[in-house]
Amino acid sequence: MPTLIIPSSSKDAQINSRYPNENYGTLNYMNVGRYDNYTVFMALVQFDISSIPAGVSITNAVMTLNVISIYNTNIIDVVTPYRVTQDWDEYTVNWSNAPIVDDHTFGSSVNLFSINKYSWDVTNLVKGWYIGLYPNYGMMLKSLQTRNYEAKVIATREYEDISKRPSLIITYEATNLFTLYSRLKNSESQTVNTTDSYMGGNVYDTSEMSMYSFFVKNNGVNPAEVKLQISPNGEDWLDDSEPIVVAPGDIKAIVPYLYAHFSRLSYKSFNFGRNTNITIWYQAHV
Repeated sequence: MPTLIIPSSSKDAQINSRYPNENYGTLNYMNVGRYDNYTVFMALVQFDISSIPAGVSITNAVMTLNVISIYNTNIIDVVTPYRVTQDWDEYTVNWSNAPIVDDHTFGSSVNLFSINKYSWDVTNLVKGWYIGLYPNYGMMLKSLQTRNYEAKVIATREYEDISKRPSLIITYEATNLFTLYSRLKNSESQTVNTTDSYMGGNVYDTSEMSMYSFFVKNNGVNPAEVKLQISPNGEDWLDDSEPIVVAPGDIKAIVPYLYAHFSRLSYKSFNFGRNTNITIWYQAHV
């Protein structure tokens, strides 16, 4: 299958809790993790994916970052990239004005423990950007922030050694737009009223789907709470997402993190005794 290498991020910057109004967009490095009792670092990174050919199906996307310095060799820094939901400027972003992240849409978690090259699976994120499920505002790198000196130093796009700059490798299947859209396997919706207890929505066999999404719109005047659930047999269910609150008039998109034979969206009222009406869409292609 064809592979596209994006050799450098289009923008990146760290943010620092101790100096919340300071911008670090021109630095050739970015810290991620907790440094001490007063300092936590997070980092933003974005890739321009406009060079992906039109009408293809993305099968894999891997982000590679290089750790170039560490503070304590005995402490592991567990770092996860989360989807950013707002635009940001590399040369003005800081802790105080940092964009909001979607805590339910993220890549793989990786243990950083030494000076080395590390890779994250970000396939779901890149797929979502490519098909227009959500805008590409990049990712925020966050750690568990549990121990002092866990932070690691990562090369940015300004780093002198080009080979150590952030990169993105995308593998895809060549097809065409007609074929891609003709592969739409299922598109269904249901409109329901919430109750004070979780109710399971329609059950879908997702075993042969390469991608599927749920959308939920709150048609009422009270907030609703929803979560994606998966099952190996259609009877025993496991949460695949944290509960998501849908405010009146809002619409949310939810994509799976784990593979399963069956999937459904469960829902309930967010506030006891305050029911609402929601519409749930399920869309998938093979």
